[in-house]
Parts: sequence; C-alpha cells; structure tokens
Amino acid sequence: MSNKKPYRSSSNARQRNLEVKGTAQALKKAKERTVQQPANLAAWKQLGAELSEVGQFDEALIALERASALVSDDAETLALKGRITHQAGNPEQALIFLHDAIKLNPNYAKAQHYIGYIYYTQARFNEALQHAEIACELVPDDVDMLNTLGNTLMQAFEYNRAKDALEKAARLAPKNYLSWNNLGNVYNAIGDLDKGLESYWQAHRVNPQAPGPFSNIITTYHYHPEKTGKEITALCKKWESKFLSSVTALPLSNLNDPQKRLRVGLISDGFRGHPVGRMITSALEHVSKSQIAFYFYSTNNASDGITERLKSVAEQWMSVQPLKDQQVAEQIVNDGIDILIDLAGHNAGNRVLAVSMQPAPVQVKWVGGLINTTGLSAIDYLISDSIETPENVDEDYVEKLIRLPDDYICYVPPNGYEPNVGVLPAIRNGYITARLF
Repeated sequence: MSNKKPYRSSSNARQRNLEVKGTAQALKKAKERTVQQPANLAAWKQLGAELSEVGQFDEALIALERASALVSDDAETLALKGRITHQAGNPEQALIFLHDAIKLNPNYAKAQHYIGYIYYTQARFNEALQHAEIACELVPDDVDMLNTLGNTLMQAFEYNRAKDALEKAARLAPKNYLSWNNLGNVYNAIGDLDKGLESYWQAHRVNPQAPGPFSNIITTYHYHPEKTGKEITALCKKWESKFLSSVTALPLSNLNDPQKRLRVGLISDGFRGHPVGRMITSALEHVSKSQIAFYFYSTNNASDGITERLKSVAEQWMSVQPLKDQQVAEQIVNDGIDILIDLAGHNAGNRVLAVSMQPAPVQVKWVGGLINTTGLSAIDYLISDSIETPENVDEDYVEKLIRLPDDYICYVPPNGYEPNVGVLPAIRNGYITARLF
C-alpha cells in the first residue's frame, strides 16, 4: 500500500469549505421554498438544479417529477431532466428528455446546445453539429455554445469554421480559458504547433488554476520537433507543483486479503477504436475473470466494436464523463479498487486530478499519453519496455519503471484496413520496379 503523503492546502481547503457552505445554503433555501410553495413550478425546478450541484441526481430527478406533475409540458423541466440524467450517466435517456423539450420549443437554445454536446461526447459528430449550429443561430454570442460548435467542427475536419467560432468566443470572453484552450486544439490539428502552444499558454495565463491547458502544453511539447525530452520531463514535474496544492488524498479502507479477487480499475477516454483500445483489448481478454475483476471508468460516451469487446470483460462499466474529478475519485474509492491503471496521462479526456487524489492503494500508468513520466507522485509504477525506456532513464521518471521483456502492448489491428496482397510485380514483369516519393 502506498505511503505517499496526501497533498493539502489550508487556503484552498478554506475556499472549498466556503463553496460547500454556499451550496448547502442554496439547497436549504430551495427545499424551504418547495415546502412553503408546493404548487410553485419554479421552486421544484430550482430544487432539482441545486440537488444536481451536490451530486444528488436521483433526488434531483424526483424533484423534477414533482415539477412535471404540476406542468407536464414545460420544456425547461424536460431540459433539466435531460441534463441531470446525463450527469447521472444515462446519455440515451437524457437525449429522450431533451428531444421532447425541443419538440415543445424548437427555439430552446440551451436544449439544442445540450443535445449537441451529448452527441459530441458520443463521437456522433454529424448529429452534434446539426444541433450546435441551431443553438448558435438562436443565440449567436453565447460563449459555451460557440465552444461546443468549434469543438464539433474540428472533429468534422472543418478547421477554418472551427477556428472562426473559437476566435469569436475568445473575443467575446477573453477571460474564458476554455476558448483559448480549444483554439489551441484546432491549431494543433492543422499542424501549427507554435500557434497551438501560444493559445495554450494564453489559456494558462487566463486561468492558472486550470490544469487542462498545461497538460496540453506537455502533450504538444512531445510532438514539437524543437522540444527535448528533458524539457518535457521538466514540464511534467512542474505540473504537480502547480496544480496539486489543492488536492487531498482520499481515505481508503481496502482489505489486504491475499485470497480476494483483485479489483482493477482502468480510466481513459480510449475504450474504443483508439490507440488505447487497440493496445489493451487483446491482453485484457486473456486475463482470468476468477482472479481479477475489471472496473472501467470511461471519460466519454463513444462506443464501437472495441468498446463492446471491453465491456464483455468488464465487471462494471461506468461513464464518468459528466462527473467532477472529486466525484470520479470518490466513485473509485467506493468501488473498492485495489489497483488503478491510468490510460490517458496528460492527453485528451484525462482525469489526472482524480488520479492525484490517490483513490486506490496502488496506481499504475500504462498506455495512453505515455510520452514521458506523468510527473505524479500519486502514480507508483509505469509499464514500459527496454526500447521506450532504456536502462539509463530511470531518474527522469517519478514512477518506478516496470520493463516488460519484449513489448508492453498486444495490438489489435482495425478491421478492413489490411491491404489485399496480390502477386509480386517482379514475378509478373521479370524485373524489379522501384519508385521514389
């Protein structure tokens, strides 16, 4: 079991206490209002919203059922049900509520936007784009909607339009770090790594407390031809000192029983036709279920054939995409995970903050954003081989390196990508044909 000291910060703890206290007061007032005004539709909607803020999703939906009992065809109630149902981990039911909302009011921009956002998390980009565009037509200057539109356009390879949407968002709200961060993603996608870094650094300057842009800087350094391994290592180690002063390790109560079935958690956004999915699926399929139970924590809602194969070996599958880092970490603790394997690193969809809360006694880095050390002392081991991590690099890693003898992945090639192999042209022609590109 890890003996690492938890990160604590009294100033940040005081700030969190103030935030919790304010939320508790708002929730108390909302409850009192429904008692005083049980026939007030707005009161029940407010209670549902406040309950969702503290993660009480079931109670929130009960409150919204009371609202629906008062007015069955209220689009805002249906949209709230959709948002909270999505937060509770049921995106398909959430979409039903939200589509019902826009049937009642097609011009309800927030509902159109949230439909687009859920489709985006499911990698259903054509459908996401349809609703994101409608939302922005209805409310052209909404920064959140512009960000969803820009992100979706990028996934649809419409980079110029994506850049336009995100630049507009940045102009409207220059202090909104997400716009700058997403703009950096677009520049990286078109290969302009310098502009990408410029945008990420601006996002970091705007909000130095947000870890995402700094993780993107680390990842971009990895792809930048002028950056060195030493620079990447230094940035990775700097990440921890910058962002973990506010993180507290969670208390654990795992039983140290050598006879029990191990619970192994895996967290990533790559449980699909993605490098992560293709590198882990075959290996996990050959693990004895009688000895190890796999708990998957997916940071998105995308699904394909690889997803189904991974679900077939899962003891439990959960989408944590809408959850906050604290909620993700608490879920892992509640599930009694013995070994947590991070499969994202600092890459897209990561939950580095949740992992930093040390929700499992042993934490391991495997594939997925495996570009260097994570820089996290909360991670005990890093699985690699002697090619990617030669014998002389151990001091550059915060984690203890586990070098597998030949390779550390079992690759699954994508179906339909294998070329058809024909007769060797040299046999047919009687001579060798060479071509230069």
